[in-house]
Amino acid sequence: MRFVLTLIIALSIRCCYAQDVLDIGIYGEHFQLGDRAQQSYGLMIHFPFAERFTLNYQAGIGPRQPEGLFVHAPAGAIGGGWLLANSNGGRWLSALGLLMTVLPEGIGYYTTTGKFPTHVSVNPLGVSYWYRRDPYYEKAKMSCNFMVRGKMRKTVGTWDIYLAPFAAATWIYAPSPGMEKWGVRAGVALGLETDM
Repeated sequence: MRFVLTLIIALSIRCCYAQDVLDIGIYGEHFQLGDRAQQSYGLMIHFPFAERFTLNYQAGIGPRQPEGLFVHAPAGAIGGGWLLANSNGGRWLSALGLLMTVLPEGIGYYTTTGKFPTHVSVNPLGVSYWYRRDPYYEKAKMSCNFMVRGKMRKTVGTWDIYLAPFAAATWIYAPSPGMEKWGVRAGVALGLETDM
């Protein structure tokens, strides 16, 4: 457990020396995968770890018609959460689960800076989950997003806020029969920026 805490502190110190800002936003998106269409809403975090580079986290949930649900989350959060829930008090499994929960979904890079920066990212550690009650359908698939975001920054009082439309191509690694391998996402995030 000491190793995990030391690693988290070391990463935090490294991130404090990054030249960019932490941004946290809420988002809404439309995801089209063949004839499957769903909207989701959630949280998007871009954590700076070097000049212009970010660790990316995205988690969202949305309805799926009829009587269904769509969820997207980082694979580390899902695997780490499962290990923490099933470690039965084992120190090493708990430590591994905790470490896995902080694994990012991917990395990003600001190609431009200033008032309207562009952020590109590759997020190979995503999990998408579909559920429908009637007729019953349930699938969880690993996926990779190739995303481009354009941020429009504005200072309102003491708040540094942004609006960030985004688009992404999504690759489902091992689609089920009848499931498309490629999909598209489009949405917008509204968030806050803070210096590290």
